[in-house]
Parts: sequence; C-alpha cells; structure tokens
Amino acid sequence: MSSVIANFLGIEVTPQFSSSGHSHNLGKGNWKEPNEAINLLGDHWDLNFNPNSIIFYAHQGPIANLKLKISNLKVILIDFTEEDCYNITKLCVNKAWPDMWNEEEYNMWRGADWPAYSKTNIQDSEIIRTDLINHLINETRTWIKEYDKNVVDFVVNFKTVMGIDNSNLATVMSNILDKPVTPTIEKIINEYQTLNRQLYFNA
Repeated sequence: MSSVIANFLGIEVTPQFSSSGHSHNLGKGNWKEPNEAINLLGDHWDLNFNPNSIIFYAHQGPIANLKLKISNLKVILIDFTEEDCYNITKLCVNKAWPDMWNEEEYNMWRGADWPAYSKTNIQDSEIIRTDLINHLINETRTWIKEYDKNVVDFVVNFKTVMGIDNSNLATVMSNILDKPVTPTIEKIINEYQTLNRQLYFNA
C-alpha cells in the first residue's frame, strides 16, 4: 500500500515483488524505504521517526504518537473481519516470518513432528507453516479487536487490498487521496493482486 499511495502522491516508487508475494523490497532491501518520503515504522516510531517523511507505514503502536507529532496526519486503516484472520496470518507467516527465521525462533515454536532446523523451514515445510499459523492467529484477532479506531480517518478493507472482493482498490484509494489513477498505479495493483491471488487464494 505504501508504494501505491506514494505513486498517487507523485512519488515514483517501483516495488519489487518477492516470490512469496510481498513488496517490502522498495529498492534497498526488505523493509527499507527508497527515500525519506516513505517511512516503514512498524511498531517503532521512536526509533525510526523522520519528520520529513510523507508516508508512514505503521502498526497500531505508533499511530497516536504520530498524530501528536504531525497535526495534519491522515490515517488509513486496512480493516478486516474474523473470516479474514486465517488468511492474514497465513500471509504473515509466508511473507514476513522467513526474513526473521532463525534457530532461536525455531526452538521457541518447535513441534514434535517438525523437521530439523534450516533457514528455509517455513518455505519448505507445510507442517511448520500450519503450526505457526495456528499459533499466531489469535494475535491477529486480538490486534484488530484492540485497535484504536479513534485515530482512523479512512478505512480500506483487507479483501479490497488483495483484490478478492467487488471493490476496485485503485478507485477506493483515488477517492481517499483525491488523486487520479495512473497506468503505473493500475500496473502495481494488478501485479500485486494477481500474484497474491495465485499464491494464496486459488485464483
């Protein structure tokens, strides 16, 4: 979403999609911003906050703090329902966890029938992926239940982001940002949604 928003705002970003369908690589490696305009905060606004940034990709933790720091900040929430929780957790395990997978994490979560540790366990083992999803799905549920929606200005549905409902993400974002849809934006969205539908939604 950060690259889509950037292009709407005239910041040229060409995301690089991984084989697992994520687009965290924006030109300088996973989870790195291509320029100071985009700030991938995660949960750590105090460590990575750059007041010169235009777009902040963040989880729940830093939002209220960011609103105090930036008076005209507008928050777009990717919202989801209970039926989305399994798919969101599956995406997290397949996309984010391989980057942080190490022997310590393996030992923390290890199941009795798991194969021996390797850096590629998550990609290689359906048993490990399934166990991690089942362990983590409650965190997904808790996250959205506890989210402070008082800080939210606009809502986009998870299914719309993934291209699995009847809404058009480009149109939704155009209406929110009051900017026209360009061919570049359509291309980015189509490539992302097509890849992820093929990988995770049997489409």
